[in-house]
Amino acid sequence: MHVNAENPDWTPAEAGFFGLAEPSIVEKLRAVHAFVHDDAHDEDDPYIAQLAAALHFLDEAAVLPDGAEKFEAWTEVYPYLAAPAVDTVELADALAAAAHRGQRDKSGAEYIGHPRAVSAIVKRDGGSLEQQMAALLHDVVEDTSATLPHLADLGVPDGVRELVNALSKRPGEPLPHYLERVKATPGAVLVKRADVAHNSSPARLAQLDETTRTRLSAKYAATLAGLE
Repeated sequence: MHVNAENPDWTPAEAGFFGLAEPSIVEKLRAVHAFVHDDAHDEDDPYIAQLAAALHFLDEAAVLPDGAEKFEAWTEVYPYLAAPAVDTVELADALAAAAHRGQRDKSGAEYIGHPRAVSAIVKRDGGSLEQQMAALLHDVVEDTSATLPHLADLGVPDGVRELVNALSKRPGEPLPHYLERVKATPGAVLVKRADVAHNSSPARLAQLDETTRTRLSAKYAATLAGLE
């Protein structure tokens, strides 16, 4: 669901805070405010909880003497919320790190290491900035509570969202159907190949037990064959 940022009901603390912010940031935080206070959302949704925590900080920043300094520190932690749009590789990285916070891969490592590695491979292979951003976000819709409308609300460019949509496997979707969508989306194959390249690297596979390694190796081989 997209946010409805028109005519939000500000608390006095929120109204005071926005005097500290640049206009472009105000517009983003209006969307955040409306999104968090949308009764249609699940209060237990980790994505909503994160935004609610940000709003709690804003209330404090509005009334404390060091509010401006606190806001500057906050933007270093949540740059993708404070920016007018998540339209750079750096902001996409910050958003991906927040979305995957607390997640671990099959080897027990922090999950964010995988999308970062995929993005680096995309860059090495000549991928565009949009492809690098999509690589960072390629598992956000599939493996976290974030959705494509969430990405739209945060200002992720249309081209990046189109790639993320193509790269996000639906529950129960047969692999051939998934790969046909990837192949039909310009730029998605390069990102998917980078995804497989990192997942199937000897160093990464070596961290898995033999049964899992055998199963995933067969899956990655089938994926590459289907992309031909």
